[in-house]
Amino acid sequence: MAGKDDLINRLAALLAAFDDASWEALASKGLLRRAKKDIEKGLQIKVIDQTPEVLQIEVPPFLVSMPAAGPGSATCSCPAPGVCQHVLAAGLFLQQQSVGVSDEKVAASEDSVRSEIAVLTPETLKAWVGTAEYRKGVALFEKNTLPPVIEYAETVTVRLLPSDIEIRFVPGGGLDGMIVTKAHGKRA
Repeated sequence: MAGKDDLINRLAALLAAFDDASWEALASKGLLRRAKKDIEKGLQIKVIDQTPEVLQIEVPPFLVSMPAAGPGSATCSCPAPGVCQHVLAAGLFLQQQSVGVSDEKVAASEDSVRSEIAVLTPETLKAWVGTAEYRKGVALFEKNTLPPVIEYAETVTVRLLPSDIEIRFVPGGGLDGMIVTKAHGKRA
């Protein structure tokens, strides 16, 4: 039987790879700064419930639902659309839990992510994003005529050139764990 904290540990390990640039790509530099200030001021964030696939995290006075895919797919009970400062605060809280998971950050490599990327067939991508957005994504890729720049660190950063669109792939996060800019969304 799985331990009670399995999802917390999985998310903490996933979020250990996030740096400020990853958080900012999900929301903005200002929201990240506000979330960090809330935590510094002693905001009492706590996990109040969990299922095998979702954590319910109280970020007073709101409730954040953080799925196993990570903060890019999280929702908040506040009225703000998308990834808000409460989702960021919940993610930062979980990231702090990763200290007990592993203090050593492991850089991804082409070999270490190959099996995870190999299952991303056109059919899988169409099912995830929808056929129309998939076509827009292919068109976006074709407009970027230079070879993409791929950097391997805790996250895999893919930069499409010459547009300089940046996508971050978090190993273990699957498609829902991808970090894409709001402007281009899932099509990127």
